[in-house]
Amino acid sequence: MFSPKTHFEQVPLETVRKMMEEQTRQENAALDAQGRQKTILEEGSSSDTQELAMSFRAISHMEA
Repeated sequence: MFSPKTHFEQVPLETVRKMMEEQTRQENAALDAQGRQKTILEEGSSSDTQELAMSFRAISHMEA
């Protein structure tokens, strides 16, 4: 009898698709936050700094 050398579990395609969509969403959110940070730093606005801090907290909670 043939015994496979790999020991991977089969994962449903829909599960993998959901994982990839979530990862893509998190990466896009991080890129958006970086873009906002760059804009805020260029403008030097103090009111936007609070918004930036809130967005980074939101992203860090999503990744945790």
